[in-house]
Amino acid sequence: MLNLKTMIEASHQSRRDIICDAVCTELVSIVRQRNFPDFDTASFLAEFEGAIRKEMQSADAAQFDHLSLERASL
Repeated sequence: MLNLKTMIEASHQSRRDIICDAVCTELVSIVRQRNFPDFDTASFLAEFEGAIRKEMQSADAAQFDHLSLERASL
């Protein structure tokens, strides 16, 4: 799902972007494999993606960056 080398070399903001994209992509493929009666899959996916992007990519997302662990290395 995530490439370790890419994550190590990326900035913190870029890592958040990569994680956000990966989660949204994986969730779409998982949810679309299932059939949930009376469940609006398209609306759920749109709302989920909007919420996760807001939380991980907005200006406020950086407020806890100072709590992040040091970068890993290979």
